[in-house]
Amino acid sequence: MVKFFVPRYVEQSDETSTGRHSVYGIPFDVIYIIDSSWSIGRRKFYQGIRALRQLMSKGRPDTQYAAITYSTNAMLQFNFVRGEQATRY
Repeated sequence: MVKFFVPRYVEQSDETSTGRHSVYGIPFDVIYIIDSSWSIGRRKFYQGIRALRQLMSKGRPDTQYAAITYSTNAMLQFNFVRGEQATRY
């Protein structure tokens, strides 16, 4: 499993126009890209999903998350939602 941070550039240095706090004027959204091909086995796959849910539940409340799974094809599982919403998937 790999996670990437995608910066969204804004004019303001402390808070974006959406009210989200930022770091040096750049809020970060987290994208998880997850191998769902079962190459690591079912148990390890779900162990990884549980770990990601824990990470999201401990993040800042204004952090937004997205997840993409891939096997033969890539599929968007959820698109930039807050942690409490993301952990429901």
